[in-house]
Amino acid sequence: MENTKLSNLFYLAVFFFSACGSPVTPAVTFTNAASQQTDAQNRITPPETSDLTLAYTHDGDLWLWGEADGPVQLNAAGNANRVFFSPDGSLIAYTRLENGVETEIWVIGRDGSHDHALLTGEQLSAMAEPDSPHGAAILGQIVWQPNSQELVFGTYQISQETYPRSTLMHFVGPINFANSSIYVDNGVHRILFPPGQGGRLHYSPDASQVAVVTPDLIRVFDAAGAQEKLSFSYDTNNNIFSAYQDRVFALPLWNQSGTSLGVSTIHYPDYSDYIEETPEPITSEIWYLSLDSKPTQNERIFEGFFTSYMSIPLISANLTSVLYTLLHQGTGDLHLMDIDGRNDQLIASGPLLSVIAWSPDSQSFVFTLTDVETEYKLGKLGQSGYTDLSEVQNIAAFRWIDSQRFVFTTLPIDGQPAQLRLGLVDGLSILLTEWSGGALGQLDFYIGPP
Repeated sequence: MENTKLSNLFYLAVFFFSACGSPVTPAVTFTNAASQQTDAQNRITPPETSDLTLAYTHDGDLWLWGEADGPVQLNAAGNANRVFFSPDGSLIAYTRLENGVETEIWVIGRDGSHDHALLTGEQLSAMAEPDSPHGAAILGQIVWQPNSQELVFGTYQISQETYPRSTLMHFVGPINFANSSIYVDNGVHRILFPPGQGGRLHYSPDASQVAVVTPDLIRVFDAAGAQEKLSFSYDTNNNIFSAYQDRVFALPLWNQSGTSLGVSTIHYPDYSDYIEETPEPITSEIWYLSLDSKPTQNERIFEGFFTSYMSIPLISANLTSVLYTLLHQGTGDLHLMDIDGRNDQLIASGPLLSVIAWSPDSQSFVFTLTDVETEYKLGKLGQSGYTDLSEVQNIAAFRWIDSQRFVFTTLPIDGQPAQLRLGLVDGLSILLTEWSGGALGQLDFYIGPP
């Protein structure tokens, strides 16, 4: 299989400092979370909610929130975990737990009808390769194939062992990834990428291509997985403890035309080196992968130092900017720069600083600072300072909806109810619903007619 070379390589070396009671539907409550409230902020128009439907779990049951009906319980599963709206909003797929492990995938209509299993625990167990040293098949990424009612899910098999002097687990690679799918209308299963050939899937904007990512390789195929268009190897050293599994994968972002990807990667030292007083550095790279042009000269653009937390750089959706963190004299520094390394600027400093997400329009971003509690901050390109979201305490889960709105849940701490809230980039947030006991779990959203 011939490797396709890269168009432009940008090298970024960075070491980082880097969710049971009854629902209570309150009168809509507004909280301005800006650190300094102004008359202009008091006149902010509340966020639009008529086009928004939220699916979430509470105490293992599946719930739906819409502006007309408020919170509505869809089932009493008792063990629901992750939730996924179908592209047309008519169905909700969700995983179910057994002894704390996801073993099944179910689907339900948004009206609560036809709640049934798509993948049983027995079917998942049968997906493990016979006599494999990697152990049982584990559910991984789940995503609806764009513009369809085909649900794609990943599995992986992995062996673990405990390091000397540590209770943390690490991978004994290679990790055995596979990807399959289920046609929801008839329950038919098909294999997209067999064991050893699968990975995390990232579809292009027009859904005609898919990037398949493992902790050491990115391959680009047509959406059917039949034709390989690009193969790119990178070094992450995936023998790293499993608590940081998500952070060993490269993070690719497609451009709108589907002709290139911006990719951030991270490389870890061996754990035996990491626990020493002077460990090897943890480094990260920014790459530009082209599917339609000749390769050009590779270029290193940045390097720094790491001592504690790990945080992969985040490339903006329009592939023009990068957020990354550095450790500077015991404090985490958040930096913003152009993707080619120019115009580097310090955005914020504080303890245990971590980048959360760019907004879909690449104009805003959210990051956290953690001392005793974790504080959420919102920054905007072209504006100094940032909006303090910490007046809404104990944020548990955060998701961007569009360029102006985001949704988040809060934890029930110190007698406070768990909350589901909708926020605006201007600092305003709306309380959608709250619970007198128990925490809210995973959530997803659909934008469109109810």
